[in-house]
Amino acid sequence: MTDAAMPSPPGSEEALLRDPEATGDPNLVAIARSGIGRAHATWLATVARSVPARLDRALGEWWGRPDAVVLVAAVFGLALGTLARAYPDTSPVLGRVAEAHPCYAPLPSGRRLEVLETLAGDPHLVVDWLEELLPGLERERATYLAG
Repeated sequence: MTDAAMPSPPGSEEALLRDPEATGDPNLVAIARSGIGRAHATWLATVARSVPARLDRALGEWWGRPDAVVLVAAVFGLALGTLARAYPDTSPVLGRVAEAHPCYAPLPSGRRLEVLETLAGDPHLVVDWLEELLPGLERERATYLAG
């Protein structure tokens, strides 16, 4: 998989969710593996596909980075946390996606969404969490990336 192929796969969200492995996008893989309903899966696939545009606006040149897939996954995690804070009734669905996400395995099992929600709610924590990927990230950009 190339980094450039991951953020903008062609097709509708529903089509992408039929074969997420082919996209190489771990966010779509997590959504598909979570077993959530079609409406929620389509909604979260739309959220996942918006992450590269958010990164474009916040960072400019990021596509060629060797860690682009990890960066997209990290920012999608912030989106999950932000959504959980804004729409607590969706937390069970969002939690299933967080638990199924291959990039979030280092987070405590059963508490991944809780961790992402905490991160998304504090720009200082966002900066700390993304520091390895984005050294020198300013608080304003971190706030934007968190949603």
